[in-house]
Amino acid sequence: MIKSIITLSIFLTMVGFCQAQEKKIATDTLAVAGVCGMCESRIENAASIAGVKKAEWDKQKQELIVIYSTKKTSLDEISKAIQDAGHDTGKGPATAGTYEQIDKCCRYREMEVH
Repeated sequence: MIKSIITLSIFLTMVGFCQAQEKKIATDTLAVAGVCGMCESRIENAASIAGVKKAEWDKQKQELIVIYSTKKTSLDEISKAIQDAGHDTGKGPATAGTYEQIDKCCRYREMEVH
């Protein structure tokens, strides 16, 4: 009986430990402004911070789909990285200084996006 209780205790402890070690993976969509393939590369590269498994920007929808580990990063951190690369996101605009650093053909604020 004691052996069974000890075995059960060890098993429950191991299950709890394994569950605590599971990675939390999230998939989110973030609005990101851009106009072309160069913007796509810049946005996806900027979003590829530690913890991001995949980042894919859709020009037509003006959206970034991002898959990431919530233990390593957050959607706010990903958004900030994109803003720091010069692109407005649904969480806020890029600063004027970072926006001015992107190529003139990529300046989405100055043109109508189709």
